[in-house]
Amino acid sequence: MTSASVGRQFTICVPDNCGRLIGKRQPADRLAEAKESGMAMPNFHLVTGLENQPHLSLEVTGVHTGFRNGTLRPDLESRFRVPGDGNVDYYLADAYDAGHAEVPQAPRSMLKRQLGRLAEAGLTASMASELEFYLFDQSFAELAEADYRTFRPFHHRNADNDLFVTGIAGPFLEQMVEDLSAAGISVDQIQGEGGVGQLEINVTPSHPLKACDQHAIFKHVARTRAFLAGRSITFMAKPFDHSAGSGGHIHLCLRDAEGRTLLTEGETPSGRAASFIAGILAYTGDFMVMHAPYANSYRRLRRGNFTPVNGTWAWDNRTCLVRLTGAGKSARFEFRLPGADANPYFAYAGLIAAGLAGIEADLPLPPATAGDAGSADLPSLPSDLTEAMAAFRGSSVAHDAFGPAVHRHLAGLVAEELEITRTHVTDWDRRRGFEAA
Repeated sequence: MTSASVGRQFTICVPDNCGRLIGKRQPADRLAEAKESGMAMPNFHLVTGLENQPHLSLEVTGVHTGFRNGTLRPDLESRFRVPGDGNVDYYLADAYDAGHAEVPQAPRSMLKRQLGRLAEAGLTASMASELEFYLFDQSFAELAEADYRTFRPFHHRNADNDLFVTGIAGPFLEQMVEDLSAAGISVDQIQGEGGVGQLEINVTPSHPLKACDQHAIFKHVARTRAFLAGRSITFMAKPFDHSAGSGGHIHLCLRDAEGRTLLTEGETPSGRAASFIAGILAYTGDFMVMHAPYANSYRRLRRGNFTPVNGTWAWDNRTCLVRLTGAGKSARFEFRLPGADANPYFAYAGLIAAGLAGIEADLPLPPATAGDAGSADLPSLPSDLTEAMAAFRGSSVAHDAFGPAVHRHLAGLVAEELEITRTHVTDWDRRRGFEAA
């Protein structure tokens, strides 16, 4: 090791099924080797759930394979920094198996497949995630010690666009913006949201893979900044019974091969734009598990919550599944289904796959929905994880879009999540039934 690299390190990481970053740190003088040959790492990350414990029933890896090593190949364009971690360079990576073949079940691989299909259709896109979260004045350790029962939001009043409330969080948010900038993420705007202690940060749109990477990095950086500040945040879709859920809306600007935007402000979409949106309306239910992966995700998706419950679209209607917005080169649609808990790679891939299915079938676009879309006489989207699982498993559209191995893998992840959900007794169960049952 040269004197210049003594003590210097780098980190290579990969998003797991929850969109969480998993990886290893190595001395700086091994970076050239990692760039050339990749970095060996156990492939548990392909089969983990929220607890970061490997599920044992999935095909891609497990006891039946000996949990062999895979290889992480760093994406050198993805370098970023994490607050409190000195000058350590982080690199996102693609997952390869022991035979040096890219693993199709890995989140980044799934998205790249759909982006390839989008390019084959003669289309490109820029995308961005719109993430909401709750900020608390307790540390993660304090909340865990209290079994997540008592919370102190950073302010006691609704934060929805209230500049006074947002200003109270100003020093923390200013530091977060600096952290995100150091990670290569440009913040577009910040606002208070509808829950007590809820905030939203929007970032500048970019290429879909980069946008997903930035989504994953954003959550990692935000949690790290909160930890360093002795505070905590949550990206749960619905952390409280009677407070607003946290969305992870996706903004997508669709363009043709010449870079022309396919939407015109205020006009009914036509051609491929119309069929793409029609595909989202028709097939989002098939891909629901990719947008709402946990039982808690569906507690946010209820009528009256400014969340979609059926397949609707309109210009600037926040009750619709697809809200068209923007003008000129920024004309785009906002996909309002995912929560902040969604894995961005899965959600982006499922969104693109549904839209492409609409183009392939040349689906016509139904009329726009005026007023409360939740009251429209249309079929409802799956209302819980069980319904979503059945829709995904039985979907030929999802099977064809991702291929049989990835389709089985995603269905297996949901089956594991359902089993965990069905076996746990909640505080609500006890409060409701202890004396009355």
